[in-house]
Amino acid sequence: MIVGSLVVAFILILIGWTKEIIFGIFGENSFASTLTIWLAVISIYVLDFAINIVQATSRALIVDCLPPSQQEEGTAWAGKMGVIGSAMGYFMGFVELPAIFPFFGNTNLKVLCILASLVLLSCNALTWWAVKEKVNYDGSQKESISVLSYTFETITSVVKSIRNLPEPVQNICNVQFFAWIGWFPFLIYSTTWVAEVYTRTVGKPSSEVGTRAGSFALLVHSLVSLMASFLLPFIISPSGDTKFTCTNRSHFNWENLRLPLPFLTLPKMWTLSHFIVAFVMLGTWFTNTVAEATFLYGILGISWATAMWAPFSLLGEFIAKNSRQLGTGSLQCNNEVVEPDEISYGLVETTNIQSEEHLVSFTGDYDSSQISCDAGTLLGIHNIYIVLPQFLVTFFSSVVFAIIEPGSEKSLVDEVDVNSNKDAIGFVLRFGGLMALIAGILSIKLWKA
Repeated sequence: MIVGSLVVAFILILIGWTKEIIFGIFGENSFASTLTIWLAVISIYVLDFAINIVQATSRALIVDCLPPSQQEEGTAWAGKMGVIGSAMGYFMGFVELPAIFPFFGNTNLKVLCILASLVLLSCNALTWWAVKEKVNYDGSQKESISVLSYTFETITSVVKSIRNLPEPVQNICNVQFFAWIGWFPFLIYSTTWVAEVYTRTVGKPSSEVGTRAGSFALLVHSLVSLMASFLLPFIISPSGDTKFTCTNRSHFNWENLRLPLPFLTLPKMWTLSHFIVAFVMLGTWFTNTVAEATFLYGILGISWATAMWAPFSLLGEFIAKNSRQLGTGSLQCNNEVVEPDEISYGLVETTNIQSEEHLVSFTGDYDSSQISCDAGTLLGIHNIYIVLPQFLVTFFSSVVFAIIEPGSEKSLVDEVDVNSNKDAIGFVLRFGGLMALIAGILSIKLWKA
């Protein structure tokens, strides 16, 4: 986590000062301009990779350090912190930061990169100091292997684990795959789309004002998401609450309207959030004003708060609960039984087990056939199902832009043709809505979990 945070901070500084660094070394010429673009693009991909390292390890700490009964609450707080950070980021992107922090840079991007780096390093340093982990080391000496061999073994292990995922985990990953295909068009093109709507509304291009309109829409989205992240845990019934049964579904009962709502569980809320995303994305077809676009983005905040909470909670609860044999309260590792007080319910590591080669056997009602899976690999696999859609959406968007608006640059609002009926970004957003609809249908399987 610390290494990933340092890489993120370094890349953020590099992105903020890419032009100054390249021009300072090679001077102002066409080669330097081309190199600046390539360095910026490569930095974005490295930043994405490093951020995923930080996110995965941070989520893993929750599962590693909390017992099953606190997984839902822990992931809820993680979602709240993430939404608070998003709100702060969108707000800072909406104001003139150089006027407030002139010593950090002369553009919003430079100041934002500095502030983000400071906040990230401070928070993760606090986590590193406060969170205590048990190191899984048995004192045995292992034969050293080459980096190439270790990499090959790791990739082989991950591929094998992907093919043999427990059914509940596979269901969560399948939902995440389609859900994030629905989310990434919004995350990548949200500001640009609102700016295009503004440009078509006023009848003349204005990059700065249009971008500000997009930033304000995202600010509204983040504020709604912030409120939802604090309110939803009071509305949704905790896992294992079985008071709302088939016997009282057929008759209306005022008791069912108490908080938390007995009929609204976390998996059901996650399903509802996917349908909200589908509604909003498909609703872009009928959006003609900035006010309408801002309203849709605000509604989407409810789904974002749920997306930052539900899947991680469901995955963490599954791992923590199924690390013990049903009915015995013991963990089965390669046919050895370890008592619950000898283990840490962890996704990062399982402590006090006599060998690092031990595997956790998930034995539930699904057809596992005694399939064993390294618990430390599950969150990484889950993260793959989140990251892969980003590349697919980027490729799909490039194809759509090349067909519908050839030669256009989607980051430049000044190039929008106010008289054109073409809406390439809107098409990509609506495609994301269809994928969110599929995710919602697939997530219904999780209601039985």
